[in-house]
Amino acid sequence: MFVTLKPKTRQGEEVVAAHGSVWHVSDEAEQVHFTRRPGPWLLVESRHDMRWIHRRNDKDFLVEPCASDLNPNQAEALRQQLTYCGSAAPGQTSRKNPFVAAILSFVFGPLGYLYIGWRYAVLALAVLAIFVFILTAINFPIPAWMKYVILVVFAWKASTIVSVRNALIDAENEDVSALNTSPVAAMAMSDLLVGIGMFYAGVIGLYVAARLLLEGSVLRGLLVLFLGTPFLVWIASLVFGLIAMGIDAIFVSKMKNVFRK
Repeated sequence: MFVTLKPKTRQGEEVVAAHGSVWHVSDEAEQVHFTRRPGPWLLVESRHDMRWIHRRNDKDFLVEPCASDLNPNQAEALRQQLTYCGSAAPGQTSRKNPFVAAILSFVFGPLGYLYIGWRYAVLALAVLAIFVFILTAINFPIPAWMKYVILVVFAWKASTIVSVRNALIDAENEDVSALNTSPVAAMAMSDLLVGIGMFYAGVIGLYVAARLLLEGSVLRGLLVLFLGTPFLVWIASLVFGLIAMGIDAIFVSKMKNVFRK
């Protein structure tokens, strides 16, 4: 469904001037997280912008249906320009190679996600920043060699994302249209954050256990290996899992997670 936004304020005029008056409606809700004002609220999208507007009494726009404004050819042309939820064109959602995605992500880290899409790359950088910030805040050591270990997780997740999108494309699944969107990228990156945290904790535990065993502290090494390491992994899954839940609540509260069964 498409709507026409007619500006009521100077801010509305600036938005229409920058992004046009015809927008695609990808979602509708009675409640949104940024206000207690009841709906109906519409999530509308242009090629380079996405925003919630009130359907009946928005402060910046008068919202009107635009079905009569577009003939079928115009509507199809508009759909091919849109790149957000429910509006990605088939050509923009093309198959990609999981092996290439993994190699690029292992070599370039978060920047390797540009192969999947710029939203994934931006959010992957944000995930890495969150991870480093949390470890710095709790004064937990980050050995220099760990950056190479973390790249394994980036490569694994990139391969997983591409494999899922390829499967959806092959099956002509209805979720394909949302693959190039920020909400879907956010749900994938929330999983990445948990994966990095758990993998990091596991590797650190194994490393400490190996050092103790090699130094002759067999009992301490075994305790760290069989008790300390699982405990570290559990703590990491708890901490980063809570953060991931917060990310999902903000970005994908009403969207089916295509990366989870």
